[in-house]
Amino acid sequence: MSWFRKSKQEEPKSEFSSDSGFNVDNGFDQGSGADFSSHDVSVGVGSSKPISQNQLQELVQQEQQRALIQTVVAKLTEIAHDKCVGKPSSSLSSSEQACIHSVVSKYLDTSEFVLGRMMKQQQR
Repeated sequence: MSWFRKSKQEEPKSEFSSDSGFNVDNGFDQGSGADFSSHDVSVGVGSSKPISQNQLQELVQQEQQRALIQTVVAKLTEIAHDKCVGKPSSSLSSSEQACIHSVVSKYLDTSEFVLGRMMKQQQR
C-alpha cells in the first residue's frame, strides 16, 4: 500500500528499478585524480570542439553557482515549511500560502540588504 493511496495499485516501474539492469557500479574511477589542465577538453558528449581553460573555469563557476542556489532554495523551503505548515495535506491553505510568501519575502529582503551593505563596505 502506498503512502497516499487508499487502495493497493501496481506501482509504475522506474527506469532505475532493480530488474531494469541499472547497475550502480558503473566502472568510473572516482579517485583517479584526473588532471583537467589540458586544453583539449571537449564541450558536451561527442563534441570535438576543444574549450579553453578559461571556458572550463567559467563552466565550473556556473555549476558552483547553480549548486549554491539549489542549497539556498532547499534551506529556504525547509525554513518556510517548518514555520508555516502545521500538518501535511494535499494542498496549502491560504494562511499557509501567505505565511510562506511572508517568510520568503523577508529572507530575500534581508539578503538584499546584507549584500548592499557588503558592497558599500567593499567600495570603501
